[in-house]
This record gives sequence, C-alpha cells and structure tokens, in this order.
Amino acid sequence: MRERHSTALWPVLAALAVALGANVGLPAQSPRSLAARAQGALLRGEAEQAVALYRSALQAESDPERRALLQYDLGTAQLAAKRPGDAREALLLALAASDTPLRVRAYYNLAHALAAGGDRDKAMGALREALGLDPACRDAALLYEWLLRQQPPPPEPPPPDQQPPPPAPKPPDLLEQIPTPPPKELQDQVREETQTPPGMKPW
Repeated sequence: MRERHSTALWPVLAALAVALGANVGLPAQSPRSLAARAQGALLRGEAEQAVALYRSALQAESDPERRALLQYDLGTAQLAAKRPGDAREALLLALAASDTPLRVRAYYNLAHALAAGGDRDKAMGALREALGLDPACRDAALLYEWLLRQQPPPPEPPPPDQQPPPPAPKPPDLLEQIPTPPPKELQDQVREETQTPPGMKPW
C-alpha cells in the first residue's frame, strides 16, 4: 500500500521538478530588451503589444531617467493605439525627465493626446511649454498654429420666435419740436432791416 502511494506521487514530483528546472538559469528579460521588442512591435503596427511590452519594461526598471524615457515611449504607443487618456497620464510622468529634448517631445505628444481628448486649450498650453523649452521646435509651432485656427464657431442666433422684441421707438420730445426764439442779436438785426408795417409795433 505504501509503495503504491510513493509510485503514484512520483510522476507529480517529476513534473514539478521539470517545471522548476525550466526557470533555473534563465535570465529575466532586461528593460532594454523589452523596450527594443516594444519598438519593433510599434514599427510593425502592433500598438497594443508595444503598450504591454513597455509596461513590462517599466516594471523591471528602477532608474528614474530611464523610467521617464519608458513613460514617453509608453505614451507614444498608447497614442498609436488610440488611447489618448492613457497616453496623457504616461506623458505627464515623462515630464519628470531632466533631458530637455525628451521633455520637449513629451509636451508635443501630450498636446496631441489632449487635442484628441477634446481639450484644445490645454493642448495649446502644452505646446507653449514645448516652445518655451525649444523655440525652434517647428513641429510644436505648426501644431500650435493649426490649433489656433480651430476656433469654435460662434453660437447660432436663436430662432425668430425666440429672439427678443426690438426696443420700442423713443417717443418724440415735444420740447424739441418747439422752435426756439432767435437770439437777441438776430432780433435787433431784424428790427433794423425790417420795415414795420403801419399800425404794427416793432419787436
């Protein structure tokens, strides 16, 4: 009876030993290799796979500067995957980088993510930050000019039945219609030049 139990357990223990041995001596993939695979996936148009690989690279990376670079790459992949909300969060984290060109690109891609989410004003603010760091960034300048032209249309006037009635015309001022007497100098001149008819008194 005891031998039967030990014999039955042997295949299970053997399979467990094989499974454990399969992971022994195999190095974990480095963040650099994961990022390289993610970049290849992105170039092939496999944006979702690139996002997953960049996330794995971030979990394996501890250096703050390299993490900022990976956040930028992750946000770029999320933009390609049409996930602007996720891209915005990753690109905001990428702004912690000390590398100025990387921050300029992060602001530029952040503007794309914000514009795709319908936040035109914040997108233009991100582009102003990018141009403040690098005034010669032509891509940021062109995108800023394009967004500037996307002014929202003016509100349409309400239908005629909802328009306020025009103001009533001002009633005429009766005092303005009464002729004013001529000035005294003109009265004196009229007296001198006008012959008074017989039987009438001058002014």
